[in-house]
This record gives sequence, C-alpha cells and structure tokens, in this order.
Amino acid sequence: MVRYLLLVILLLGVLCTAWAVWGLPPAASPNQPASAQPMLFRIIVGLTDDAERGWEGRLLVSGGELAGCSGWRLGPKDRVSADGTFQFQTRIGNLENQLRKDNLYGQTDWNDPNIRRVIPRGMVVQVRGPESAFVRFESGSGSFDFRPSEAPLGRPLTVMGGNASVERLPWGEKLSEENRDDDYPAVAVTPDGTRWTVWLSYRDAADVVVASDGARTYRLTGNGDHHAPALVSDGTGRLHAVWSANENGIYHLFGVVFEGGSWSKPTKLTSAGGSNLWPRLASDGSGKLALVWQGFREDQSVILGRLYDGRQWGPETRLSSGSGNCWMPSAAYGGGRLWVAWDSYATGAYQIYAKPWSGKVERITRDANFAVRASVVVTAAGQPIVAWEESDANWGKDFVFLLDRRGTTLYKNRRVRVARREGSEWMEITAPVADAFPAGIRRFIQHPQLATDADGRLYMALRSRTYTSTSRIDFWAVNGVWESFLSWWDGSRWSPAILMPSSMGRNGMRSAIALHGGQVHIVWPTDNRAWPSSRYGELDIYAAKLPASAPPARFSGGAPVESAAAPAAIHANETESVRRIRDYRITIGGKQYRILRGDLHRHTELSNDGAGDGSLDELYRYALDAAAMDYAHVGDHQMGSDEEYNWWITQKSNDLYQMPRRFVPLFGYERSVWWPNGHRNVIWAERGKPVLRIGPEEAKGGADSGPILYPYLRQTGGIATPHSSATPQGTDWRDNDPELEPFVEIYQGFESNYEHAGAPRSWKEGDRPVHQGLRTEGYVWNAWAKGYKLGVQASSDHISTHASYACILVEDFTRQGLLDAMRRRHSYAATDNIVLDYRLVAGKSTYMMGDSGTSSSPPRLIVKIIGTAPIKQVDVIKNNKYVHQVSPKRREESFEYVDSSFGEGDNYYYIRVEQTDGQLAWSSPIWVTHQKP
Repeated sequence: MVRYLLLVILLLGVLCTAWAVWGLPPAASPNQPASAQPMLFRIIVGLTDDAERGWEGRLLVSGGELAGCSGWRLGPKDRVSADGTFQFQTRIGNLENQLRKDNLYGQTDWNDPNIRRVIPRGMVVQVRGPESAFVRFESGSGSFDFRPSEAPLGRPLTVMGGNASVERLPWGEKLSEENRDDDYPAVAVTPDGTRWTVWLSYRDAADVVVASDGARTYRLTGNGDHHAPALVSDGTGRLHAVWSANENGIYHLFGVVFEGGSWSKPTKLTSAGGSNLWPRLASDGSGKLALVWQGFREDQSVILGRLYDGRQWGPETRLSSGSGNCWMPSAAYGGGRLWVAWDSYATGAYQIYAKPWSGKVERITRDANFAVRASVVVTAAGQPIVAWEESDANWGKDFVFLLDRRGTTLYKNRRVRVARREGSEWMEITAPVADAFPAGIRRFIQHPQLATDADGRLYMALRSRTYTSTSRIDFWAVNGVWESFLSWWDGSRWSPAILMPSSMGRNGMRSAIALHGGQVHIVWPTDNRAWPSSRYGELDIYAAKLPASAPPARFSGGAPVESAAAPAAIHANETESVRRIRDYRITIGGKQYRILRGDLHRHTELSNDGAGDGSLDELYRYALDAAAMDYAHVGDHQMGSDEEYNWWITQKSNDLYQMPRRFVPLFGYERSVWWPNGHRNVIWAERGKPVLRIGPEEAKGGADSGPILYPYLRQTGGIATPHSSATPQGTDWRDNDPELEPFVEIYQGFESNYEHAGAPRSWKEGDRPVHQGLRTEGYVWNAWAKGYKLGVQASSDHISTHASYACILVEDFTRQGLLDAMRRRHSYAATDNIVLDYRLVAGKSTYMMGDSGTSSSPPRLIVKIIGTAPIKQVDVIKNNKYVHQVSPKRREESFEYVDSSFGEGDNYYYIRVEQTDGQLAWSSPIWVTHQKP
C-alpha cells in the first residue's frame, strides 16, 4: 500500500513535506516526554473568499521554535516547506456544499454552479515553546499573528475577519508498526495510569491481534482471520482482551488475560450456534466483568452476554428479546449497576434498546427513524446514558432516483442523539451534538463512543464525513473523507469538537475512548488517504492523551425522547410477500427448487465513488433487514481500487455475516472497464481468489476483455455478470462465454431497464441518465439476437435500494448451490417480491427458465405469477418480438401459451410482468431449437 501512496504523491507533484492531508506530523516516540512534544495547529485560509487567491509567504515563530510544517489540502503545484515558507493558491472546484437553509443536505444538481466554490488551503504547524510564543503568518494576500494561549484545545481562533482560522490539535502518537495495515482499535487504562491498546494488524492475507502499552507491542495471536477486539482493565491490575476468530467459517470469541507481566494463552469463550461478532467488555472496577456481543443463533442475530466473577466466566445468556435482528451492543458498569444497549429491527425500523443485566428490556426510541450503534455509560450514581446514530425513516426502502424516492438511502445523513434515564423514563439531552461541529461538516456525524469517570465527566468520540469532491442530488458522492473528533458535555452544550490529527479514513472506522486519572485517552485508526482522492496509504493506529478539563456532567429538565411522526409504510404487506416467495417451491423433473432473492451489484465506502453508499457493515443491515434478502454480493470497484486490505475485510465480512441456509453472502467485486468492453461483476462461491487488475490497453478499449477475463474466471472457478450495458459503462456485446458469463443485469435500480428501447423503465427522451449517456448497441435484445444465451437478473448499483432483486432458483441453499443455479441461468429479475414461475413443455420434456432444448412440435409455455399488486399485463416475447399478452388486473395469474408459428432454427421465449403500480419482473429466456420429426 505504501507504493500506492507514493504514486499518488508523485502524480500530484506534492513534496513529502506538503502532503495534502489533515496533517501528518512525525509520530511521537512512545517514550517521548509530553514536554518535548510540539504544539500542533491547523491554519486554514480562504474560508470566506468567493474568488481564487494566491498565498505566498512564510510562517515565523519568536519566543519559541518552528518544529515543522506540512500542507493541508494542497494542489499539485502548491508547496509548504518545513522551514515555514509556503506558496499555494485557493482554487474554485467541486466540493460538498455547506449546509444551507434551503438545501439541508448540501446536495447539488449536476449543473448547479453552487457545487463549485473556493476550496480553502492551509498548513499544519508544529511549534515548540511556551504558550506565550508569538506565531506570525505573513503573506501578501493577508497576514495575522497569534499566541498559542489564544487558541486552546476546543476553541478555534478566527482571524483576518473570518477568512482564516487557527485551531489547536492534540498531538497524535503513532502506535502501530511500519509495513502493516492496522485497524479496529480498543483502549483501556490500568489503575497505575498505563494506557493499553489492542487492534488488528494485517499483512499477507492474514491478521493478528496485537496489544501495546506504548513501550512494547505484544502479539496475542498467530496469523489468522480475526475481528473487532475488545479490551478492559478489571481494576485489580489485570487486563482482559476478547476478539472473534474464524474457525472453519464460524467466528468464535476468544479471550486472554494480562497478569504478572505476561499475556495468557487464548481461551475459547463460545462454542454453539453461528458466528459471534462485535464483542464489548465492561468492568465494575473490582475484578468483575461483563462481555456482550452480537451472535447468530437459530437464523437470527441476537445480543448475548457472559459475566466474569473474578475467577471464571458464567454461562452464555441471551439479553435481547423479540424476533428482529439485533446489532452491535455496548455495556457499562456504574454505581453498582450494569447496563447493556443495542439496536434492533424488531419493529421494521432500527430502534435503540437498553436493559439492566437482570432487568427488563426498555425501548428508548419510539419512531420509524433509523437509530443504530448505541453506546452506553453509567454514572457513579447508577444513571445510564446512551448515545446513538440516526438517519431518517424508511431507511433502505424504495429509492429509484428517476422513479421513486420515497425511501431513505443508506447514507443520506447522520446525526447523533443522547438520552439519560431519569427514574423510569428516558429523557433526551436536547442540546444538538451537531452544534459542536462547523456548519460545513454537520451532515454526517456518526459513531458516538461515550466515556465517563468517577468525577462524572462525560466525553464523546465521534466521526464525521468532512469532505467529498462531489455530492449530487441522487446522493451519489465520490472521494469521501471521514475523520475523528472529541467533544464533552459542559453542562449546557457539547463543546466544540476537537479534530484528531492524521485520522482520515473510511466510513466504517471507529475511535475508542477511555477516561482515567483526570486524563482522556482517545485512540483512532487512519488509512492515511491522500487528498483529494480516496487512495490509501498505510493503515495506522494513533493515540492522544488530553487533560480531562470538562466539569462534572449535570443535567436538569429536558423532555422524554422525542418521537418523529412515522410516515406511511411503503410496503404494508412486505412481511407476507417475503414469506410467500420464500415458501414457494417449483418442482420439475423430480427436482425441487426454491427462490432466493438477493443483489449482485451493491457498493460501499470501499469504492472510490462509494461515499454515498454507507459502510461495509451497513450493506448487511440492508440486505438482512430492510430488504430481507437471502444472499448478497459486495460489488466494489476493483475491490476497493485494487487495495489488498479492502479485499481482505470484504471477504471477512462475507464470512462474518453468513447464516447458513438463511443468508449467504457471495464473494466478488466489480471489474469496471468502460465501453465497449463493459463493466462486469465477478462472483465466486469460495474465498481467497485474486483480483484481476485492469491493464492500460484494456482500460482504454485497445484490448478486448473476453480473452483477459475468461481464462481468469475458468482458472478461479468464477462467473461474471455484465451490467449497465446500454451506457458508456456498457458493451457492444463483442464477446461472451456462456459457461463463464451466464446472465446479465437487465435492470438496474440506480438507473434503468436495459432490455430494449421503449421498454418499461427504460431511458426515455428528456430523462437525465445517471450514467451520462445511452449506447443503444448495449441493449440486451442485441445480445440475444447475436445468439448469446444470457439469463437475467436485477440489481442495484450505487444508492438505489429495495427496487431490484436477482431471483435465483436453487436446489441447495448454499453458496455453491447459488453459483450452480446461476451457471444454468435459473434466474429471473424483479423490482419487487414477485413470484414468477415460468416453464416450457417441448415434447416430453419440461424446461425451466434459463434452460435450452429441442422440439419437433410447437412448445407450450406455462406461466404462473403471484404479484404484490394487481397485474397490469404480462407479455410473452419470442425472438425479440411480442407474440402474446394477457391483462388480468388481479394479483395472481396463470396461463398457457402454445407457439403455433414455431418454425425452423433457434427460438427463445421470455416473460415480462408489469403491475399496475409499475413494478416489473422478467424471466430468463428458454431456448428451443426446432428439430425435424
């Protein structure tokens, strides 16, 4: 990954001392005394300019020492030198809008000039010396000076009439080793004040769990496949760490103890049921512990826990109740009480729940909003406080930008809410957390992590998306940047959020926080991505220690947690329609098939253009709950721009969230080659396949993809499915191997139907195609006319949700069973939970959709449809011609059609269903070759 970062820097023409990031100061030595650490300041200019401006000059320090300078958001020709000289220019460019009263989410139309505005530039400055040192920014475009004492942590200083700012940042200490990718940190502090951190460290297709006390790093495991370590001090001098580890496809929990200067060997803590993930630990400070986690039991995700009495772990206990999937728990002790919090989809919308360990479950939120990732602390008086992340109602429901925008996209917005329990009621801390952030980065505030101490101080670590180069009205966004912040409750509001330096990274990264001895310890991951791209550097773990200067938290007044009015359900009978399609069976030739619904084309944060798609884990929330799918596929571009670590965590997620015979994620990625070769999604049933890079000749169309892709698929046992075929991302159908490329994405929720011109939901004159163009040669009818045997499926691409399903008819509900059915083209495409049972009888043989055969007599088509709304019409299409139509105007329809014009040659027949509400379904064709009697 280091070579990728160096390549980006070379292309940008930026000197290594002027990295265009939030500032990458040299890592502090673990043993470096605090007095030797420089003070760190971020200086930004051009905040109020409406025109580009050049900035050339020098930063001077008197009464102290300039210890270093680096650039912040510099352009290719800009420079900042370590001696304080600089020359850069603010530029007009695409940048996500500030919040505006008339445009709450900062969205812009494609041609909206507001997307182009002045992009501020700046520098990160290291100053060594007293608080009274004098720092001068001197430039012909504007000058100012300040003393460090005028810019304490959490109090940014505005200068030059608001056109520039000075913000003190904490000093970040790098904990991780070189030449490894480090992620998922957790932190704890022992009674003697030693800060310990655990995290995952990846290299060469394996990761290890490591722990560090700042002076020494310990490897707690050998190379393997691990997930999300947790860490806690039990208050007696011992440390406990727990993580998930993959054993033959099932993730079990393992724990170790640090005592007497060494770590114990791992002990297995789970044994029954499915995978166990997201462990969290809590301590009562006197040797007792609680372990909580998310586990898969009997085809459901539930919250589980175990108690440790100081000598041994008690039995596994189910803490959650109800039938909905439960996610990502948190636990905390305080005042002799133990509380647990989590979120659940029991009501058809994610809601926050909490309970004392032995008490009843209490629902905190009571509306239809998307409320997730609860973090709980308990004060010394035993009062629980819970923070969570929220978005709008109907999350993950119908969103097709050109047709239907009733649903909330997976990553439309994020806000953080906080509530405390007063008596038996949950009262909201109504001061908005968003007010702690500058107005321009309030749209995506997320991942709250609370911490409190014996003195009652309340701190919160958060993440926010601070930059995208483009954010459109269809919610698509490119080159996202997320960073870590710290805030505290000062008695009436959340303090101005303090940015953690070198914390840029992907959406799903989370910070960890602990309070002890009047100090705040915060640890965070970074992937060191270069601005303005999303190309990774090396992933590292940083830590900072700040004085806990907040006053003891006090609360008074307030109101019960507010409940937003729930909008009308988009699919009132969805539970029944899902049950019906899952229960349906098709029996042909003595074999029984069931319908598995999924999506073979979803993106996440790991795509460079996936900043609007949500985190990797949210793909599974969507697939399991909002869309109630049976399988899913992560289709990020080149598996996250050919980043090895992205491929590793994606395959890990495919295994983490697998529930055999309930939900089976498939392995794969999107291979994005532009017209005329076309974008394709690659699919496997097994883990560990290599990602096939795209060479320069293939990328520009000078080489055909088929001779490059097909040998790779054959060697690795994979298949591919083309998509976006009638767009500049599509193909003129120059190649096809029916064994390796058996079906096509005929419909895409992000844009349109690629069946043929004029078909329902196809691109119409006057529409604005998301993919900026139409290539009529790419319609699927043209592929069939060339003799390609392609089945069909429907999937999403970016942003779109709950509007496209790849329905696969399988004999065996396994990954291999899915892939076998796909190879046979046993599939249909749908925009809703429509049952489509289509068979063809030719002579004595009965064929199912996707099959091919011969006949000497006219074939008989047998069609059965169970819709989700009245059926407007059903079309029988033969050889790209409409030959029969029925208009039942009811939800269920069965009919037969005999092709009396059956003649010589090859013939193919498929069915298209159109409901009165506009929902569609397409069968794969059945091919029949005329055979002379």
